Amino acid sequence: MKIDLVSPYSYSHYGGVNAQIIQLTKEYLKLGHEVNLSGIGNSPVDILNCFKATNGDPSDSYSNLSIRYLGKSIGLPANGSNANIGLSPNGLFKVLVESENADIIHLHEPFAPGPTLMHLLKPKTSPIVATFHRNGVDMLYNAYMKAAKYLRSKIDFSAAVSQSARDTIEKVSGINADLLFNGIDLTEFKTPQISKAKKKTVNILFVGRFEPRKGYDVFLDAIKLLDDKNDFVTFTIVGSGKEFNAQQEIFKQSRNIEWLSNLDRTSLIERYLESDIFVSPATRSESFGLVLLEAMASFNLLLVSKIKPFEAVLGEAGLYFNPGDSFDLAMNIRSLIEDTQRINIMKSKALEKVKQYSIENLAKIYIDVYESLMYKHPRPL
Repeated sequence: MKIDLVSPYSYSHYGGVNAQIIQLTKEYLKLGHEVNLSGIGNSPVDILNCFKATNGDPSDSYSNLSIRYLGKSIGLPANGSNANIGLSPNGLFKVLVESENADIIHLHEPFAPGPTLMHLLKPKTSPIVATFHRNGVDMLYNAYMKAAKYLRSKIDFSAAVSQSARDTIEKVSGINADLLFNGIDLTEFKTPQISKAKKKTVNILFVGRFEPRKGYDVFLDAIKLLDDKNDFVTFTIVGSGKEFNAQQEIFKQSRNIEWLSNLDRTSLIERYLESDIFVSPATRSESFGLVLLEAMASFNLLLVSKIKPFEAVLGEAGLYFNPGDSFDLAMNIRSLIEDTQRINIMKSKALEKVKQYSIENLAKIYIDVYESLMYKHPRPL
């Protein structure tokens, strides 16, 4: 089967949507399918480099993988973040005039301006699958979708990665998407847990961009409320951006905080595996939270904001604090570092829960969808 996976977001600014596309690509290749990654970035090689970095594979040869570069990206504010999308005239024209020669075209965020939307504007040549990731509707998005939603008839199958994403796309376009999930390659995190059992300190980890909706300030304020001279707790903060550098300077006297940026995939996984408690203080616009799955697979207790998307992923396998409440977060951390038995119980719950989110299972679901659509809409010989 020939599958064209299309992303509207830059592979030079790695994020959750592209993470899913690359993980699906890996599974499809393992199953013997041909995959074309259509995307944008600072240069053509960025897409392949992103694939190799994510999979920890330095090889330059992927016999069933092809890359279609669709131009550079431009950063625009969107949904409380910065979306790096592709509006290159050459790239858009390339989508419009070229035939993908694919059995299935799978668009992620199909209504996002750029390559995915252009696929819906051109004459249809293959069945189209659409996956929706976004959670949250603002005035601009709502107005934009009123103009774009007529294109929904081009989509043969719609999926949403979470109930929040499903509600969002139904509200703005009327699409009733099938509820699926984001997946994770559990084999990346297989490692002996003996070292954790012998540790004398509790390691607490934060991973995320330093933008307001991620709640980094909530986490940092909670650290201020705790005794930074406590030898039984350490903090690891993995982030990026100007604010990351500014906050690192402010906290430079705190000896129990480690600041890390621009980690490769292997190094990031090592940090997950070395930690005991993963904190996600995001306050809004979260759809699913892939970092939650990575932390769960790494045998962490998850302490997160009590927001619906996180509750949907974790259920009773995580602990919650009031969104935006640094004091509540600090008090939860203080009680946990004095209760190692509870930490270990919740770690085990999370590790069991994450098995539901295997990328292998998700890939099989999509393959079944693809095959069904190919049977209903065979391509001309």
